[in-house]
Amino acid sequence: MTDLAPVRARALFYAHDETPVLSGLDVDIPAGRVTAIIGPNGAGKTTLIEVLAGVRKAGSGEVTRDTPVALVVQRPDAPAELPITGRQVVALGAAATAGGARLGPGGRAARVAEAVERVGATAFADAPFGQLSGGQRQRILIAQGLAVGAGALLLDEPAAGLDELSRARTRELLAAEAARGVAVACVTHDAADIAVADRVIRIEHCRAHLRVSEAGAR
Repeated sequence: MTDLAPVRARALFYAHDETPVLSGLDVDIPAGRVTAIIGPNGAGKTTLIEVLAGVRKAGSGEVTRDTPVALVVQRPDAPAELPITGRQVVALGAAATAGGARLGPGGRAARVAEAVERVGATAFADAPFGQLSGGQRQRILIAQGLAVGAGALLLDEPAAGLDELSRARTRELLAAEAARGVAVACVTHDAADIAVADRVIRIEHCRAHLRVSEAGAR
């Protein structure tokens, strides 16, 4: 474990209805790396990233966030007639941050445009969000996280429901963000996600077990 990780937890404990879900976890999400979080269904993987993101409060232990954190949830169902574009969804991220609130309209628009470009969504960002494909929606949601100004992206099953091409594009996108210095962690069951991750944290029996890949060790 390294104290330089921008998102980290120490002695983390979380219980649901008095049943321990996470117990005594020490976890680091380092910058510039993709961390895959794996484990059996119900092991507490999603709970872990929600606690790291601040969406859930740990029962005890310490969570440190030295950078803004964006939580990217599984792709929501959206009706085709939903009156909001992909770019407007991204703009919600820029408006959600304290830094974004200090920006003028031009500054917020520039931040949104940069996030859209980084995820390769410029061509479809102005289409209705409800009419986008699953892979396109995933890119928009990741762009929303980037528009927050986040230095850490925590994703819940980013490959779920996507075809193989969209899964590969999502993996490439997350690797590119890690190369920019973003701390990336994703809950996944996808074998290809796990194979290319720099680090793998397995959650099982309320505990965390770390494996560093050959790529991450270099």
